[in-house]
Amino acid sequence: MEKIEARKVSREEIAQRILVGCGVFGALVGAGGALANRMEIQIPMPVVAVGTVVTMIVMAGVTLIYWRMIDEAAREAHKFAWFWGGMAGAAVALMIGAVTDSAWLTAMYGDLKPAGWLILGMAGLLIAQAIGYALAWAGWWLVRQR
Repeated sequence: MEKIEARKVSREEIAQRILVGCGVFGALVGAGGALANRMEIQIPMPVVAVGTVVTMIVMAGVTLIYWRMIDEAAREAHKFAWFWGGMAGAAVALMIGAVTDSAWLTAMYGDLKPAGWLILGMAGLLIAQAIGYALAWAGWWLVRQR
């Protein structure tokens, strides 16, 4: 009789699966929102608000689980990348914002309400920080892989 051995899944593999699961979840939510927008379906604001709060609570828990499962080197990479990459991304976003003409933004996005401009600016800042984070994180690992 052949014995089937179950492969033990490492903590790092579980953490990677959590990370991929979060990415898939985000992609599905984004695609669903884009599809609803394209089909001109208006999602009620209370539904969006409750969904956002629930998602934030769940993702905070998932982040805590992920953080506890990764090793010290991965933690240091994340801290370094968020501090240096996030700050560099924010600085680049500030410089871009300082030289961007409001007429160009109005031509690109239309005449938005003040809340729309606020959300656009916050999204631009977060995207710039995420790009800086990703570059710093990759650089941190590249330097240490020698």
